[in-house]
Amino acid sequence: MGQYRIIRKLATGGMAEVYLGKLVGAGGFEKPVAIKRMLPSLAADPASAAAFLQEARLCVHLVHPHVVQVLDLGTAGGAPYLVMELVDGEDLRKVLNAAARAGAPLDAAESIHIAACVAEALAYADEKEGPNGEPLHVVHRDVNPSNVLLSMAGEVKLADFGVAKAADGRQATQGNLLKGKLGYLAPELLGGAPARHASDIFLTGILLFEMLAGRPLFAAGGNAGRTLAQIAAHDENKVELPSGAPVPLLPVLRKALARDPAARYGHARELAADLHAVLDGMRVRVGRDQLAARMASLFPGRPRLDADLAGGVDLVDDRQQRQRQRPTAEQFGIAPRSKRRRLGEMLVEAGLITEVQLQTLLARQRQEGGKLGEWVVSLEYAPARAVLQVLARQLGVPFITDEKLLEARPGPEIVANFPEEVALRLQALPVSEHDGTCWVAMTDPGNLEKLDMIRFRLGMNVRPIVCTEFGLRRAIARVYGGRVDELKWRQLDAADPHSLFSTRVIDFDHLERRDAATAIGRPPQTPSTWPTGGNPLAVPPAAVPIAPAPAAVQGTPPAQGGQTPPPGYLLAYVPTGIGPDGQPIYVAVPVPQQVAGAAMASVPAVPAAAPLTPVPQPPPAAALRPESNREIDFGDEDFGEELELDDSKR
Repeated sequence: MGQYRIIRKLATGGMAEVYLGKLVGAGGFEKPVAIKRMLPSLAADPASAAAFLQEARLCVHLVHPHVVQVLDLGTAGGAPYLVMELVDGEDLRKVLNAAARAGAPLDAAESIHIAACVAEALAYADEKEGPNGEPLHVVHRDVNPSNVLLSMAGEVKLADFGVAKAADGRQATQGNLLKGKLGYLAPELLGGAPARHASDIFLTGILLFEMLAGRPLFAAGGNAGRTLAQIAAHDENKVELPSGAPVPLLPVLRKALARDPAARYGHARELAADLHAVLDGMRVRVGRDQLAARMASLFPGRPRLDADLAGGVDLVDDRQQRQRQRPTAEQFGIAPRSKRRRLGEMLVEAGLITEVQLQTLLARQRQEGGKLGEWVVSLEYAPARAVLQVLARQLGVPFITDEKLLEARPGPEIVANFPEEVALRLQALPVSEHDGTCWVAMTDPGNLEKLDMIRFRLGMNVRPIVCTEFGLRRAIARVYGGRVDELKWRQLDAADPHSLFSTRVIDFDHLERRDAATAIGRPPQTPSTWPTGGNPLAVPPAAVPIAPAPAAVQGTPPAQGGQTPPPGYLLAYVPTGIGPDGQPIYVAVPVPQQVAGAAMASVPAVPAAAPLTPVPQPPPAAALRPESNREIDFGDEDFGEELELDDSKR
């Protein structure tokens, strides 16, 4: 993760101050950004600060051409801050003032185009779906000229989604406090109604009128009481078009400014469509090029904001301060190192490796580095699942089976704060929350730095659960709507030490058919190892040529060749996934196979440091078949506690 540096202050508003900053990365990488820090007067209230961060986490999901994108968030010195894309331009308030001074106010076409862009941004924020598939229904609450940015390149962007709502955290101590910018309030807010999407549509109407008329719709010489009285007595039928505005715009403007929220546009998307229709009727083209030319004429010689990014001071996040103190295992319910048993001794005690193998592993670890558990799995001494269960016992944390992990249904707020890209990058998945503590499935629960990042991301205490990587990836796909249907009947064989390579699967449907056929005296049908054009296919004969190394191919497995593999081996093409075109992807895997009349002369040499051990026999297939009244559970009570998910949190 890069380091943010603050260059200089750009502006101060009623809720936050904005700084020019840059993201500094490796190799001299620098990216200009805008850093908005909540004012200390608001940040001093815990409710306001918490609301600010909560809204910002939702706004991270808003990516739209007319929305200022939020890139990161955090707290510094106890004050929340947002890292946003840098819009090199001016806000609409400064544009209107500059146009008035130049004697060239915005014309009707420019005003309608800007209002349409704002309406499109509001419509997107209301319709945007969160990670749980439900609309976010983000309400801006503070649409006014100061929050509409026009870049020097002619872009129109709406800023500060959710910032106004964050200020509402103070309502418990400030009585009947009406929050919003004077002159930019919907009439229903005066009666105590909450701000909704219809309120944003009304504010867009106010914005459009001000651009057309060159003056605010509600203004009483700065007198707050009289301004609020004007809003309370508002009647949309008395609104008239300023001179120069097209007549077809009047019903659009009055509908957006309707006093009754139910009489306004049902959605900002409808308002944007009507505004574009008026523009089309005017036969005037307004776009980025036209607005860029207007901005250049209003602000001649204006230097670029990112022209000088030299110097600056580091933005020290409060989380970085906590990292400097280094998180401890006890903070996450993990046994401290001083109280843990040695993993090697526990593996020997569990019967997964022998004492001789342990000494071999320790010697290789001293020579080449790495972790002991990883060496056990990579050398195929024991299945990954069994090693992780022993690791759970060592750390004193629960272990969850693949089957139970697939049942996890984290709440929508947790999923919103922990998007899919974060889950894949950290290889972790929140599965359940109870009493302010979130249980997170991960393969490396001993990584305290990762746990601290997860804790910061979720904003609550975290407890790790040990799981397999295979089960974790499937669970992530299911929670975030990925494709797992083609894997729902496949499970790794826990008794097969080669299962960690995902080359052996169990078809439970076939096991049930085989048991049923055996019960009535018919020989079972052998299932296809992989599909070929949708038809069953038998295991390829030994005459399939061997590739120099396993290689992935897409579609139908390669046809047989004329070469003969080394004696004692055949080549199996194992399906490993689905390609973009829907065709299966295969990997060529050399499989030892005793062939009649052939000696196993070409078996690869086994490293001297890794003596061969007997391969455990897999349990009977019937023991792995799920009955109708029980679940598959490869866990063992001797390997540590298993976690039961909280049904009430699903």
